[in-house]
Amino acid sequence: GNPYSGSHDPVSASAEPLARLGPVAVWHRANARAALDAAVGCARVTHQAPLVLDAARYLAALLVGALAGADKEALLGPLYSPVPGLWEAAELKPRVREAAEGAWRGRRPRQFVAHGQEPAVALEAALWSFEQGHNLRQCLQLAAGLGGEADTLAAITGQLAGAYYGAR
Repeated sequence: GNPYSGSHDPVSASAEPLARLGPVAVWHRANARAALDAAVGCARVTHQAPLVLDAARYLAALLVGALAGADKEALLGPLYSPVPGLWEAAELKPRVREAAEGAWRGRRPRQFVAHGQEPAVALEAALWSFEQGHNLRQCLQLAAGLGGEADTLAAITGQLAGAYYGAR
């Protein structure tokens, strides 16, 4: 059978695949491009909507950067990339690009939950929780406290915060 049988339908785009990218980022941490490719492959098993795949690429980039010791300010800066020119070579979809540029800043936390499992919104919620927290526990509490798909949001946030705080 087809190992990539996930739906291409943008309506079925979900943040769920983002919750399982940590291991591929750790495995490929020495090669950012390989990590991003592997993250996309991991997401494609269940979801092939381009928005999901781009959110997976961006989260993998953040995870690789955090594992390499990038500082929090850099990771949360506009269009963070562990490899120069990465987003110019393979542009992000507009909604993921907005999240990567910091569109989540200034939003109220509950605004993240209003859009359920939308991948870019879940990514924004994770970035917000990561920015607000000062350790892994605080980041996880903030993400889980947002409500909605709290398990998915906490898993996404936990990967990022774990990569960052665990690498220190």
